[in-house]
Amino acid sequence: MKYSVVFVVRHFRPLGGMEGYVWHLAHALSQRGQQVIVFCNEFSEGSDIRIEVKTLRCLAFGGGWLRLMLFSNAVASYVKTNGVSPLIVHSHERTSVHHITTFHGPPFALIRTYPFWRRWSLRVWAYLWMERREVCAPNVLAVVPNSTKIASTLSHYYPCMRDRLRRPIPPGVEALPTRVFRAVPQDGGVVGFVGKEWHRKGLEMTIGVCRELSISRPRLVLRIYGPETREVHHLTSGLGFSVQCMGWKDAKPELHELDLLLHPARSEPYGMVISEAMAAQVPVVVSDACGAAADVSARNGMVLPVDGVVSDWVRACDAMLSLKEAVPAFQRSWDDVAREHIALYEEVAKQLEAAR
Repeated sequence: MKYSVVFVVRHFRPLGGMEGYVWHLAHALSQRGQQVIVFCNEFSEGSDIRIEVKTLRCLAFGGGWLRLMLFSNAVASYVKTNGVSPLIVHSHERTSVHHITTFHGPPFALIRTYPFWRRWSLRVWAYLWMERREVCAPNVLAVVPNSTKIASTLSHYYPCMRDRLRRPIPPGVEALPTRVFRAVPQDGGVVGFVGKEWHRKGLEMTIGVCRELSISRPRLVLRIYGPETREVHHLTSGLGFSVQCMGWKDAKPELHELDLLLHPARSEPYGMVISEAMAAQVPVVVSDACGAAADVSARNGMVLPVDGVVSDWVRACDAMLSLKEAVPAFQRSWDDVAREHIALYEEVAKQLEAAR
């Protein structure tokens, strides 16, 4: 069945994270014959000509919360003036007129765990108000997290929307060059770390693990994507093994060159690089704080407690570097993601029809 869907996203472009998710999903749906309209503030050229893009201009000043609110108001004003019936409105922003909203990251409500002086501001109030409206307003029929970790956090902070919470729909993975199986030398191996936000993604832990691992693997190489050399020089200098700082560049085309991806993130709503590495047939060792950990099978790698001891991480990495056969390729296409969304749209369309 065909559905007409409005996507709401401030920036419609093929980058990573939320924007990449929306871009690839919109194109996958369009290729399946669905009508897709995009409400945005700005967009990149090169989208499918079958996708209708409506640019909603709004003032762009002030902090992030104010920009979100102004965009939300522009969307609401357009819908009020022009209407969208019988379209399904699927938002990826903090809007007020949607039927479906997708969460790509942790809810802002996590700030409730912070000391009160960090919660006492107009900014915090605005974000919390917009987020509650996004998931609990009467017009919202479905809340879609992109990982089980996000789902559990949403359910905890917003019990008002538990009946609307749908199963997670993780992102798809593009086809990548795959690692040709090779036996890793017993005294070496190339371990990869990817993350511009290297504090949160566990670079210090990665270096600690590699330091211990290099005792038995003196020719070990740690390849770091994300931070510039000057940012992490205090961590990488004077180590007893080779460190290659690649800076901020796209790691995807080079993932197949790694023997192992190490991702001990302290907080990671999903962790796209994990599924990308598995798609490239690179084994992974990741923390249980990663949303993508749910997709790591015993054949693809290992999931360890984020607060686990270094020795456990070292043993896990050594085991993955000692594999005698290739790991299977993780497969999840954007067409798979589109099919799961079409099933969701069918459910929401029935609810809208019943309400008319």
